[in-house]
Amino acid sequence: MSAAADPAAARGAWTVAAQKVTELDEIRAAVSGSIEPHGIERIGQPRPFDAHNKFGEIGGLRLVQLRYGVDVLIDRHETQATNGVLVETPLTGHSETTSGRQSVVSTPALATVLAPHLPTRIHYSHDCEKFVLRIDRHRLARHCEALLGRELRRPLEFELGFSMTEGGGRDWLQLMRHMQAAIERESLLLRAPLAAAQFEQLVMTTLLLGQQHNHSELFQQPQATLAPFYVKRAEAYIEANLDQPLSVAELAAQAGVSARSLQAGFQQYRGTTPMAYLRELRLKRVHEALLSADPLRSSVTDIALQWGFGHLGKFSVAYKQRFGESPSTTFRRWR
Repeated sequence: MSAAADPAAARGAWTVAAQKVTELDEIRAAVSGSIEPHGIERIGQPRPFDAHNKFGEIGGLRLVQLRYGVDVLIDRHETQATNGVLVETPLTGHSETTSGRQSVVSTPALATVLAPHLPTRIHYSHDCEKFVLRIDRHRLARHCEALLGRELRRPLEFELGFSMTEGGGRDWLQLMRHMQAAIERESLLLRAPLAAAQFEQLVMTTLLLGQQHNHSELFQQPQATLAPFYVKRAEAYIEANLDQPLSVAELAAQAGVSARSLQAGFQQYRGTTPMAYLRELRLKRVHEALLSADPLRSSVTDIALQWGFGHLGKFSVAYKQRFGESPSTTFRRWR
């Protein structure tokens, strides 16, 4: 059964599984229930527990916000129960992770991606708090195969360190915060199975494209010829009408398919959505315009409005995430 058809796929709520925990067995049971079974050992200077374990689900994704409050050593063994790819993103503090032959010190600037088939040991500092996202490895592998249009001959294995300061990492952290907010306010993603399934696909695509793994080179091969005609037709229409107001319904009509088919086609063959594709092209046009603009004849606001960005606050955030600096910085630096 697909995520979209599963009536439980869109459930989710922050559940406080452990708070002010004083017993090691209690926190082990709580975290094992929200993530997976694992070993835990308390180390370092004795201090009282200040642990919490909140989790929620969207589609086949489970997001856990976790803190132990003391120094602990986590031992993750290869077991039948370990079917999840874990992406651990520190919000505060640090952790030292060894997985297989790789070792990193993880901080808010460097997440880790843990493969389920490798033995892993993690030392959490007492002040370490993390987002831990669990993705079923089989669902992730099927999604990777769908994007590539071929079967995987080897299990997915990611680089351990996942930079949060680069494009893919910044997108990932934004998705995690969006997921947390959606769970807290019980948004549409929790009520609509189709929306939950699409969000799950976006998260998996972001991980597959944003973090290096043993199949990354396949994503760098030309795939434009594999896309169906309606995806190419929509892309051509977008590029020809970048400065015009466009909607998914209009793009679908121009492509000759339903909006749902167009969304699915972009997701499968481009790893994005039609509107995200549109925004990416517009951001590039703005960037080019800012580099060559005459300051006596135009401004950042004029250029943003020209390319369809009516909400200047959101535009500035999107631009900075894409190019690593504010639009005004680009304008001032290059003029």
